[in-house]
Amino acid sequence: KLATVQEKDKAPATIEEARGVLEGCTSPFRDEAKYVIGVGYFNINKYDLALSLLSPLKARGHFRAAFTYAIIREEQNRCSDAARALGSILKTIRNKTDYWYQKADLELSKLPCRAQASAASALPGYKEAPMTYERLVDEEAERARKKHECLYIWHKDSRYKEVPDIDKLIPDRPPETHVTIELAIEPKGGEETIIFDGKPDVAKPVSGKPSLYKITTNRGTHEVVVKKKGFYKWDGKIKITRSERITITLKKAVKYTPTGEVSGTRYAIAVSSNGSETFVANAKDHKIIWLSKDGSKKGEFRYSDLTIGGVGGLALDGRKLIITDPKRNQIIRLIPGKSEVIKEEPEESTATEGEEAAEEVKPVKAAKVKFDVIAYSGERYGSSPLWMPAGVAVSEGVYYIADAGNHRIVVFEGESFKKEFGRDELVHPLSVAVNGDEILVADIGKGKIVRFSIGGEHLGDVELPDQKQPAYVYVAPDGFVFVADYATNTLIKYTPRLEPLSIAATGAPAPKAVSQIGEGPASVVYLANLKGLTVLKGSWDNNYKP
Repeated sequence: KLATVQEKDKAPATIEEARGVLEGCTSPFRDEAKYVIGVGYFNINKYDLALSLLSPLKARGHFRAAFTYAIIREEQNRCSDAARALGSILKTIRNKTDYWYQKADLELSKLPCRAQASAASALPGYKEAPMTYERLVDEEAERARKKHECLYIWHKDSRYKEVPDIDKLIPDRPPETHVTIELAIEPKGGEETIIFDGKPDVAKPVSGKPSLYKITTNRGTHEVVVKKKGFYKWDGKIKITRSERITITLKKAVKYTPTGEVSGTRYAIAVSSNGSETFVANAKDHKIIWLSKDGSKKGEFRYSDLTIGGVGGLALDGRKLIITDPKRNQIIRLIPGKSEVIKEEPEESTATEGEEAAEEVKPVKAAKVKFDVIAYSGERYGSSPLWMPAGVAVSEGVYYIADAGNHRIVVFEGESFKKEFGRDELVHPLSVAVNGDEILVADIGKGKIVRFSIGGEHLGDVELPDQKQPAYVYVAPDGFVFVADYATNTLIKYTPRLEPLSIAATGAPAPKAVSQIGEGPASVVYLANLKGLTVLKGSWDNNYKP
């Protein structure tokens, strides 16, 4: 016991002293003694010594050693080994009420590679020692063991009658327990349709109180759909446990009016905004243009000054601009600084013979910049170096990048590579977006939106109506999803569940990227396409019918 609970500064010496005693143990306590020493080494992070003892025990069927082995492998970023070890415990114990089954199941649920547990096989049969380490030290484990013994005695006394599942004894919706709730719809007024659990006549309007309804139903989780002219449909679930007032707030429907292109952005291929500033990549002039919230130019960055050959995608992490370079297969992070005038003369036109001349370029501010390289050309990240990295999405300091040439998504946390996923499911991914607890990928090779969990587990493909070559997927600040189609030259707005809402833009040649400032009718959507950075001004569509 002292070998595993001693103070940290005394632990190494105590473990070695205990090892001298425990190695003298004979059957039936020999394996348990080795397990205790292994746990001691694990506690002081001497993983190699711990594994030298725990691995043979795991191979003989010692499931508690297998659990500690899995934790070590998880700490060493050996996710597959950890998942298989935990999977073997679940296939060995099988009893879902068992303490060690529940511990292994909980730990497995945290792993991004948990699906690999299905390939594990059960551990060999193993006879436990008469006294285990946990009975001496782990009080929680000992209580679980006694509970299991009591259950066995009850089973034996009741002649092994089946124990009913707790969910059957206490169902989610007690059939004879009803409550009455008030359902308030905001904003008030207007003709409303409420469908409750698929029935249109359950919600009864309250006289003299607009947009207030009474519903008598049983406790539990219910599906509700609310429709009102000029607003997007509300389609979700509410949990009812008592009599109360529940408020559902509808979002105004938005129509978008194109107001032209931002000056100097012809052949726009990427765009990103953070609400106060916008960056757009111009393929024609090989620049990234920096715009203020009102659309005026704050500065610009030449590709050559950033040592990049091109831009595949842009995304803002606060004020840091993440840039993917598909020409030189690298990713850089740019931090705009204070700007100063470094060019007082207009630039020469870059138009070629027979091509429309570029508009006159006025003297502009070119910003002082600081940038660093996150991913280097030729350096291996996961299974291979980057090859034509395209779209990028940022979520809480984590960067998700569509590595188009390698048909995968690579994940960085800051400048540290974390993992890759999607090689077996993707063909030619061009953009990626974070949608709550999911990752959405626009795969132009498949012609579909491919869904993954945050951990990288494939959740399925979505073939959107009227979409042929989805080139860009974007999740707006208000949660709605935009998909730009490279073939149909359209931008379509969807719910977070990818249900179509409205066409936001048509006739945009080869749309490449989308970004939004603001929310609802006050929003402005930027669409990067061959014409330039098209500005789509939002307004309330009070004639919209959901």
